[in-house]
Amino acid sequence: MAEDTAGSESEYYSLVKKGNDAYDKGDYAGALDAYGKALKIAPKNELPKANQLVAYAYIHLKDYENGEKFAKEAIKLNDKDAMSYNLLGAVGTHKKDYDSAIRSYTSAIQISPSAAFYSNRAFCYYSSGNYNEALNDYNSAIELDQNDADSFLDRARVYIALNMKDKAMKDLKKVLDINPQSEHAKELLEKVTGVHLSQEDLEAGLTLFRFVEKPKENFSDVADMAELKEVLKSAIIYPFQRPELAEKYKIQAGSAVLLYGPPGCGKTYISKAIAGESKVNLLEGKIPDIMQFWIDSSGSSIHNLFELARKNKPSVLFMDEFDALGGQRESMTSSTLRLIVNSLLIELDSTSSNNEGILIIAATNTPWMMDPALIRSGRFRERIYVPPPTAEGRKELFKYYLSKKPIAEMDYDKLAKITEYYSSSDITDVCEAAAKIPWREALEKGTERQITMGDLLKVISDMKPTIPSWFESAEPYVKQYENEYPELFADIKDYYDKKMGTIIV
Repeated sequence: MAEDTAGSESEYYSLVKKGNDAYDKGDYAGALDAYGKALKIAPKNELPKANQLVAYAYIHLKDYENGEKFAKEAIKLNDKDAMSYNLLGAVGTHKKDYDSAIRSYTSAIQISPSAAFYSNRAFCYYSSGNYNEALNDYNSAIELDQNDADSFLDRARVYIALNMKDKAMKDLKKVLDINPQSEHAKELLEKVTGVHLSQEDLEAGLTLFRFVEKPKENFSDVADMAELKEVLKSAIIYPFQRPELAEKYKIQAGSAVLLYGPPGCGKTYISKAIAGESKVNLLEGKIPDIMQFWIDSSGSSIHNLFELARKNKPSVLFMDEFDALGGQRESMTSSTLRLIVNSLLIELDSTSSNNEGILIIAATNTPWMMDPALIRSGRFRERIYVPPPTAEGRKELFKYYLSKKPIAEMDYDKLAKITEYYSSSDITDVCEAAAKIPWREALEKGTERQITMGDLLKVISDMKPTIPSWFESAEPYVKQYENEYPELFADIKDYYDKKMGTIIV
């Protein structure tokens, strides 16, 4: 097409305009015809651009071979034009030759970094499963153009692939801020939140919260704790499982319970098991997130969270780190804290809120840090202590965490006996650390062996339990709240009796 470059410049530009008009109308065959004629009479200095236009048209007509041919010709005429490399990258992208496309986009970025070039390369990284590189490129694209909804949308897809759903939701909210009609963003939000969100829901800020898949965990997965599980079944599970019987005896299916106790002892896991045992939806909301969203938005986030649970009942609403309502007073104004606490009191009040069919579970490691109005108002029907694992529980935990590892003969009774005051998380850490001993030896010496009792004993001797320090930090507070937390008070008293010969009075 390029052998005859004679003709007037005005005719050349007239043909380019004609091609552009056809292109804008989606008439790519017409555009190719006009661009091809323009190329034949293009002035020398316009030849690279003319080849680019022809390449554009061929790519849109899905003739990638000719698209590649004219993109390469444009590069041959001027290897400093980033757009020609971008076109060559587009050919590779459409042909799913992502390695080739990435090389072409990299050349374009080296010549002229732009949001579009970074986004194009990011798509290739994403499509080839290299999510971290894709994330880096989308970050660069957004830094260059913070109003490009497509980059936020595509970065949200990467976050979803990386299981970073909170960040994905923030990006999707940004997309809807830029383009409220984005159907792709709405569809992804439904995927991330696990629930259909109306426009009203989106405007109310419900994108901060999400349902997780109905948990697969149930009480059979919770080691030991037979007495605790029976309390939970009676107070929570049975009204959900037998709604007709509950209705006959006017037993409410749904209420609010507070799980409290040392960290790492299974409060979050038990909440999932409750939802799994009840076969209902689980909605998660961390109090620090709710508080931050309250400050950043209209202040209605707590009501919105409860409304989302009500729309999808029967459901379990799990609020972790509940102590943040008291623990963050220093960083918040007292008036803001009062508003948040008052809002929670209203939502938890069964007389003013329709919470039938909703189980609200709040979890905290430091119940004494919570606002007394929440504890003493009667909003929580049950305050349930989740204790450190018993000897039998520790034995079951060791069996569970070692079950899929190559192990020699184990004395589980001895392991349970020497790990008093180890939390469930501590025991997990012990098993992981013990497994690393023969693993490192295999890497260094090339010989493999099983995890032995000696490995576990060595780790236990080096790794101290976390619960004693927590008991010691809790003891001054719990003495003030013996009536509110009698089981915790008894555990701490027992700890001091055994370890320090001291009686709490």
